Parts: sequence; C-alpha cells; structure tokens
Amino acid sequence: MSSTGWLCTGDAILLDRNKALAMMRHLFFYKKGAKWFDIATLTAPHHGSIENSDKSLYDLVKPSLVVICGKTKHANDPKNGKHPNRKILRTIDLLKIRYRIADHSGGGVGETIHYLL
Repeated sequence: MSSTGWLCTGDAILLDRNKALAMMRHLFFYKKGAKWFDIATLTAPHHGSIENSDKSLYDLVKPSLVVICGKTKHANDPKNGKHPNRKILRTIDLLKIRYRIADHSGGGVGETIHYLL
C-alpha cells in the first residue's frame, strides 16, 4: 500500500534531525499504529523558510510531495531572502522530491487519493 498521509507543519522549527524526530515521536505516540513513513505529503515549515527546516526533516519523512505556501516569484528571485527560500528548494530538488508552491495568485495545490478496497 502506498503512503497517503499528510503532515502539516505550520510554523514548527525543525532545523535539525533531533527536533524533527522529537516532533514525529510526539505526534505518532498519540496515534497508535501510525508511522512517519506513511506520510506522502508534507507542508514545508513556515512557507519554506531557511530558519525552520533543513535537509534532515526531508530525509526523515521522505515525502513524495512537499507543498510550500509561499510566493512563486520569490522562488525565482536569485536574491531571495523570503519564502520559499531558494536553498530549501535546492535541498528538496537534490533529494528528488516533487514540490508545489501554492501562492495567493491562484496557484493552489490539489491531490486525489484513490483507495483500493
């Protein structure tokens, strides 16, 4: 069975593996039987900010898709200090994880999940 779970991180500060692991342990302690490798879609913490996540989060969760709520124009700006940060986008690219930027100009993200019964 393929993964179908979503993990929305909000403004969590998950800058290193220990913080990411602590969050995962906390979340899945309360949902018996859940595993973090069931997560298919991850929202990037704080709009893809460089100050809220690093490679360790994406390595740990291994999502198939990362959704970034930010502005597409910032992603294409070489002087970008805004969200999403270009270093985070490069990190996600290097890990060969797909990402989509959902911005306020109508660039929403939709996902359909098909269950086999």
